[in-house]
Amino acid sequence: MSEYAGNLKPKYIYGAGLILFGTDRQPSGTCSYFKRYFRFDATTPAGKNLLTILLMAKASDRSVDVWYNKSSAEGKNETNGATKNNVSVLVQIGVTN
Repeated sequence: MSEYAGNLKPKYIYGAGLILFGTDRQPSGTCSYFKRYFRFDATTPAGKNLLTILLMAKASDRSVDVWYNKSSAEGKNETNGATKNNVSVLVQIGVTN
């Protein structure tokens, strides 16, 4: 079952095929890899849709709701165990305002 967090502002977007991004606050069940809490594969059709929504929300300063899988390094950061491989996987995203 996916975790949910709402009304987040997208920030710290990084990547090419594998996209990592953070938000204005860290949701529960995530780790922090250089302020990035989520990842997804932007080379798939679904990933391209996620990236489009994310960039549109960032460019228009809108908030998003996210559904994601809990991190295996919950509560950790890049200094004590978080890596890009255990950042929470984004399942779904929606624009809220």
